[in-house]
Amino acid sequence: MDKRRRVLRFIAKFSINQWKRGVSDFLHCLVEYCESLSCCDDVAVRQNICTLVGFLLKEQDGGSATEESVMSIDIKRKLYSILLERQLDKVTAVRSEVILSVADIQDDEIPNDFVEALERSPKDGGFP
Repeated sequence: MDKRRRVLRFIAKFSINQWKRGVSDFLHCLVEYCESLSCCDDVAVRQNICTLVGFLLKEQDGGSATEESVMSIDIKRKLYSILLERQLDKVTAVRSEVILSVADIQDDEIPNDFVEALERSPKDGGFP
């Protein structure tokens, strides 16, 4: 794993740990940051945002199927919508980050009230 991905994974783990401790502001700011920069003109920024979103979605369960999900459905919706938008990006590198991010979460359980994910589940070919 390259240094860029290690830093982004650390940021995701740190924000989830803060959320678990009751400090939700950091995660909310990070999600807003991802939303605001997901349509940036710079390809590297869009690519890194997709990587970070993927790590956040992966870390939200703590890497354990037995542990209850940490993030609220609202935050998951926002992160998932970023990936949905970027799947149609004109740059291959950004689309490949979306595919990697979705591959990490494709076996996760989808809650019944998470309509966006149920409509276009990664398992069912919702992503190209």
